[in-house]
Amino acid sequence: MKNKYKYMFELGSEIEIGMIGPKSRDGLPTCSLHMKGKGCREFEARNPDKTWGDFLEYTLLDLGMRPSRIDTSIDDYDGKEVTIPWLLNKLNKKQFTSCFKHKYHKIHGCEEEGFSIEMGSRTSSCQLMIYDKLKEQLKKKKEVNQKYWVRYEMRFFHEKAAKVATDLLESFRVNGDRSNNISQSDGIRGFLFFVSSLLLGMLDIKKDNNYDIAHQCDVETDPLWKEFLNTAEKWKVVPEINRENRWKSKMLSVKRTMPNYFLVQFLKAKCNPYMFTTYLLEVFKEYFSKLHSKQQLKIVNDYLIDMGIEPIDDKKLSEIESVLDFELEDRKMYF
Repeated sequence: MKNKYKYMFELGSEIEIGMIGPKSRDGLPTCSLHMKGKGCREFEARNPDKTWGDFLEYTLLDLGMRPSRIDTSIDDYDGKEVTIPWLLNKLNKKQFTSCFKHKYHKIHGCEEEGFSIEMGSRTSSCQLMIYDKLKEQLKKKKEVNQKYWVRYEMRFFHEKAAKVATDLLESFRVNGDRSNNISQSDGIRGFLFFVSSLLLGMLDIKKDNNYDIAHQCDVETDPLWKEFLNTAEKWKVVPEINRENRWKSKMLSVKRTMPNYFLVQFLKAKCNPYMFTTYLLEVFKEYFSKLHSKQQLKIVNDYLIDMGIEPIDDKKLSEIESVLDFELEDRKMYF
């Protein structure tokens, strides 16, 4: 028994699965997958032909898991664009915007053991740690082949962890869809691009300016920071709070009007179930094109992933539309 789980199984030195844990909102006992320390490296070593896209697809879609914490990081091995002193200078002058409620940072460590910059905390929904990974490793007497190594570690908890996981999976699927003959490396590039956009969403370093902290959003991103992240996109670190409740509210609203509509359609079909379903399919087909919009498709896919159903794209929508066309054409034949 460990960490509120009745049973804990070790799948390796750094990977654990907890069974029969705290009950979920549905009243069922939960299980937990915990990849600690070098658990991610252990997963990669065990599965050289798999990517994190495969992992996320299996856990989020096939198993219906919902992560409560996700850590991801960017490692800088040369310090050409930015350094910790450069960042501290920008932060001290308040030339930045961030996703954190409190616009300040904490400094830990010393020159000999390496400094670290902390924004956010473990009790909040996300946290950013920027630290000298090289000096940390040397302090632990570990052999390091790097001459420079600074890590930008992003930690997400609870709702934001679930949102990051969904968007990470989407970054793989959009950029590395093997069914569309796009190489796996494209998916990995999409993943790396998304991780950079995560950091930009958490911390956006601005050009030198005389604005106060409340008006830094009006200032352009510093060119060095933009070059370092190699991205123009900014991921808005906003969790989908009560998304399930909003979906239920929307469905409840639809269900209130459905009986009247269905009754009229059923009477119009002269109480014939076959004609009744044909009318419904025609209406569905009539409004089907609206689902092709990027916003509507994302809304649908968010709920599909929550329900453990594989998300769809424009290609899948076109296939469904063809099935509808064929079915309606067949139903309208006189014989």
